[in-house]
Amino acid sequence: MALTRQQVMTWAPSSILEQGAQFQRSGIVQGTTQQGKILAGSLKLGAARFVIRLTFQDETLSGKPSVVCPCPDAKGGGVCAHAVATALQWLTTHGGAEAIDHVFNAEHAPTRKEIEAWVGREQLIRAEGLVKRGAVSRTTFKYPVGSGYINENGNPRFVSFKLLPRNLVEGNCTCYMARDQHRICDHVVALALKIGQEVGNPERREAAQRDRAHAIALSNAQGLIMRSARGTPAVIRLFLPDAIAAQFAQGRVRFGLRIFVEGKPYKPQELPRTLYAFSPGDENLISILEDIAEGAFTDTMTVPRGDFLSILRCAAQSWVGYATTRQPLKVGEPLELPLHISEVPEAQTLQVAVVAPKEGHLLIEGNVGWWLHGANVRPLTKVLPGPLQTIYRAPIQLPRTHLGDFFQREFPLLTKVHPLTEDSLTPDFFGTAPATPTFRLDLAGSQVSLSGKLAVIYALPGETPEQARRFWAGMPGPLFLPDPTDFFQAYTRNDAAEKSALARAHGLGFYGSRGDDLGGIVGENAVLNFLGTHVASLQREGWRIHLDGPLNELYRRATLVKPTLHIQEKDAKRFEATITYATPKGSLLITPADVERA
Repeated sequence: MALTRQQVMTWAPSSILEQGAQFQRSGIVQGTTQQGKILAGSLKLGAARFVIRLTFQDETLSGKPSVVCPCPDAKGGGVCAHAVATALQWLTTHGGAEAIDHVFNAEHAPTRKEIEAWVGREQLIRAEGLVKRGAVSRTTFKYPVGSGYINENGNPRFVSFKLLPRNLVEGNCTCYMARDQHRICDHVVALALKIGQEVGNPERREAAQRDRAHAIALSNAQGLIMRSARGTPAVIRLFLPDAIAAQFAQGRVRFGLRIFVEGKPYKPQELPRTLYAFSPGDENLISILEDIAEGAFTDTMTVPRGDFLSILRCAAQSWVGYATTRQPLKVGEPLELPLHISEVPEAQTLQVAVVAPKEGHLLIEGNVGWWLHGANVRPLTKVLPGPLQTIYRAPIQLPRTHLGDFFQREFPLLTKVHPLTEDSLTPDFFGTAPATPTFRLDLAGSQVSLSGKLAVIYALPGETPEQARRFWAGMPGPLFLPDPTDFFQAYTRNDAAEKSALARAHGLGFYGSRGDDLGGIVGENAVLNFLGTHVASLQREGWRIHLDGPLNELYRRATLVKPTLHIQEKDAKRFEATITYATPKGSLLITPADVERA
């Protein structure tokens, strides 16, 4: 592979790369030449002129070179800014526009629309089935080549493709369609779809485009501060406003900058054009400022919160302080914020609070946080993810009805980041017991068939039907009912009672394993026997029965008959039992023969 700008940009840290790009644009590289695997350049810095030599692995100039240069960076075994400048100058004069272009894989990953144009919609859908079944694994993509494995029936198959101009593709697979029919097979399409999902999704594509624009702007920037270990000693100072916390809360922080050379202050944009030597901490701060500004920065900058916290990290090795007092910030040890959980009985809530120092401010953005008090700053050891960061602004008040979800979901996340104080409440403080449910059987159908659904209802004393919690029997679902008389007691689902109710329904002729799908009872005799016998017995057990549609009309019009058992002694060894049935029209005598006929 021939030398490219992308390859050069992997040789050294960003500060070296940026300095080398500045050297190349300023014209210090007088000429370059290649002989075999050696690339040489003539450089002129002020009155000094010297030759630098880069030795590669082969004549294609691939890989990272070894460098011969009189500068300290090269003598230490690294790739110096002079070597970067030489390579970039050679690319400018010999490499052409394509070689200079910086390629981002995400920008070139195939999209679903492009893949469909290769093979058509029908084959695309077949290939999507492979992706959904998890058959595609171990994918890699380095434009223009993608590769991976397709696992069908336990046999992994290596597959690859190469993207060509004008949305063409070259596939490589051992299957019949690819080998004998010379077509783009389902395996290649599935691989491309998987790579498109992993690498080329819209979010990654947009991020790559932003990175590309940022890199181009930085590489083309003018007026960057020229740095070298052999340059004139200099320091940078960053001056902060007094109202850091107020500006941070509004989303942006404004500060000033000066470069001091032999005690004389300069605005960065007015600094004389020569080489300067900075400490490692100042080098890092300058690189961050140039990265934020996408080039040369000036004496005043206004940056977003996240960028400001990146700058704040530099206060440990560079002068970062207040403009009015000239007092530098002092970076202390990392700060761990404990979590305190306490009850508020009068409000029937649980309070969850982060215990921060009473004085000072928390500055948090993304996954980075700092505590600031005057000139003292300390980084936070850990920061909660975004949705939970409201706790840093004010304690959270949780109604008791939400404690079940809280201890199951948020509590593990909170305690993973913040340790609990010794007097904090934990789940162990709260006792739970199965609640006592009521059951409702919903019946629908007609005289010849009916279907049923079994609901389980949980309610606290005094709650209205609308406030009660309803589930289908046997189906999972969370329940946390606080005891109104005991802050630390609550009730949960009664699995045993629900299983018993389902078993009761099965004994009546239903067969489903879940309350929302009990199945049905078929046949006129079975339906009438159920309505005549079991509805009343279930009601006596406390079940609520709801009849819908024609079934309700049938039950409403039926005559209610109450049986009464009579036992009469005949003699010392015999007795006679008879049953009378009371109806709204009087009593009826039903004989055994009548029962048989029925």
